Amino acid sequence: MNRTGRRLATLTMLLLVCWGGGGCANSVVWHKADDLNAGLPAGIEVFRGTGDGLRAVYARFEGRKNPALAWRVAVAGGQALTPLDFSQSMAKQPYIVVNGGYFDKSSSMSLVVSDGVVQARGISQISRDGQRFYPARATFGQLSSGAAEARWVNAAGRRPHLYAFDAPPNEGGAAPTAAPAGGVLWHPETAIGGGPMLVWRGVRQVTAVEEMFDAASGVGVAQAAPRTAVATLKGGAMLIIVVDGRSSHSRGVTLDELADMLVELGAWEAVNLDGGGSSAMVVNGVVANRPSDAAGMRKVRSVLMVTDK
Repeated sequence: MNRTGRRLATLTMLLLVCWGGGGCANSVVWHKADDLNAGLPAGIEVFRGTGDGLRAVYARFEGRKNPALAWRVAVAGGQALTPLDFSQSMAKQPYIVVNGGYFDKSSSMSLVVSDGVVQARGISQISRDGQRFYPARATFGQLSSGAAEARWVNAAGRRPHLYAFDAPPNEGGAAPTAAPAGGVLWHPETAIGGGPMLVWRGVRQVTAVEEMFDAASGVGVAQAAPRTAVATLKGGAMLIIVVDGRSSHSRGVTLDELADMLVELGAWEAVNLDGGGSSAMVVNGVVANRPSDAAGMRKVRSVLMVTDK
């Protein structure tokens, strides 16, 4: 085997991802997507993954390698837009765009913060069986220091104030927790909410029950489905992943499977975003995955992007 062959073999072995607690019964092999990486600046790399009836794509963003780049969020002001529409509507085309958090027909149902201003507060109260809960849901944010982190967050009050937790304060079936008991004020420059948390401090921790993602939420925690997630890695880089599903080319993953996949990729903290037909990634104006809706890419209310500053 020549030197190039040995390098490719080594890369394939290093990028073999196994999850599920049963060895390598499920596996995805990742490789650099040369067609998508063409034209991307230093600091961004895109990988495709295949295996075990799955197709996925992730973008790795390292701001330290290119201080001219940043990750940002955007909210649709009027009509909802597809991630491709968002990409094409910007004055300068973003390098990476993925769908953001949950939404209904008129607005985002997940927290969105841009330039330190709350653009969408998300859901701050939920009623279950006559009881009122104040769920703190997984949110991915960046502080003014530039550090990225995931927290469980509740938006309280009219303003609102954001309260962050190192553990979710509510659990289904337990007595309601008064908002924002136990939280500390959180002041991100940029943030995108979703939920549940997938990885916490390098360990799989899917807090769907604690974040009130029950059957009524429609998230489908244990169902194989298309998924989108964002993570910070142990070395400080950021990872944005989309897994296709509900199609003949890709079965999709449960949230536990997605969390295990992210741990194997080096995730330190990771947040699930909206999935299903919303899951989509656009790289330099090109759709990088196969969204599952028969009608094509779904219109959404928020997106996460990697752009020039």
